[in-house]
Amino acid sequence: MGESQEVSMGSDAVTLKTVERWAEAAGLDLCAALSPVSPLTEDMARLMAWQDSGLAGEMEYMLRGADLLGDALRLLPNAASLISFAVFYDRGPAMGAATPAGYGRVARYAWGRDYHKVLKKALLRFVEEAERELGRKIEARVFSDAVPLLERAAARASGLGFVGKNTMLIRSGGLGSFFFISEVLWDVKVEVPEASMTYAGSCGSCQRCLGSCPTDAFSAPYVLDARKCLSYLTIEKRSVLSDWERAALGEWIFGCDVCQEVCPFNSHALKAEAPPSLAELGAEEGVGPHLSLSQVLRLRTDSQFRSRFEGTALMRATRPGLLRNAAVVAANTKFEMAVPVLLESLTDTSELVRVHALWALLTLGTDCNALPKSEMRRILEAARVDSSDLVRREGAVWEERH
Repeated sequence: MGESQEVSMGSDAVTLKTVERWAEAAGLDLCAALSPVSPLTEDMARLMAWQDSGLAGEMEYMLRGADLLGDALRLLPNAASLISFAVFYDRGPAMGAATPAGYGRVARYAWGRDYHKVLKKALLRFVEEAERELGRKIEARVFSDAVPLLERAAARASGLGFVGKNTMLIRSGGLGSFFFISEVLWDVKVEVPEASMTYAGSCGSCQRCLGSCPTDAFSAPYVLDARKCLSYLTIEKRSVLSDWERAALGEWIFGCDVCQEVCPFNSHALKAEAPPSLAELGAEEGVGPHLSLSQVLRLRTDSQFRSRFEGTALMRATRPGLLRNAAVVAANTKFEMAVPVLLESLTDTSELVRVHALWALLTLGTDCNALPKSEMRRILEAARVDSSDLVRREGAVWEERH
């Protein structure tokens, strides 16, 4: 079939094969189409049940009406189809099995440049390619984890993959789940064979992800309690971490990969140390798999934070959040060399940073004898007169317990 015939199927309709060709030209690995666009009724019902169970934690954006999150037509009323894409990120080695002393672990998806920006450019290239061949301006919106839309549900409904027990979208055949999902919602009709809108795949009886989760965050297969998830705790939670949450972080400073690392569907790509599809998503282009705790804790201003992390996904954590995590990981990993910069952090402008720096210092002083008792008393005395009620309370609780 010639190219012109392949593109044109009546009134501005295109084949799925044409869409796949445009996607490949734009650097997008896999694609699937939901055409026509319709509400994700079953997923909306599951979302409401999840919301009612209180599993969203502090993520208020996930408590929006299910009709908004599950109906893409609210985002573009005259959309004729929704194209879901998968783009693989870095599956290379994380600098060996052990995290180096003085470092915190970073989830794979954040190793490179900010995927929101990288994927948006690729999606716009896709639309431009389509406009060039169709010879008209296309009304379209491009998304990558930035709008109220059930992206995984839309991707599953289009046939891009199946949802595993760890709630991740998965592709079999050695591809796995280490990929970003993004979408183009546009006024182009795509003729999709009915068989292409379903994806045969299943976890079967496997429950490795459920049993390996370090915080037991899955209340049931396919149900994630975000309040226990390390990705939520290190990125989305903005408030003070509880004692349990501090211990749960372990050495993770941003995100977590455990439920994907143990998934059999990812074993082939990890063994092959498969590179990312787009160079910008590689560890060499961004922060990589580990962050120096001391370097993070020295970021005293938002300007310094932006200078270090602008253009990466770590901006999502905010400066106070990332420093909070670094202080906790320093204490969890008994990194005594962080004491000097933790002492500096006691005067940070953020009360969130001061609270966790105080706790980390007292923990290192008690567990590792990293501080003389006289210094610990001085620190507690200063905490009693701190301007923040949170800091004063942290110090008081410590004194009550010790």
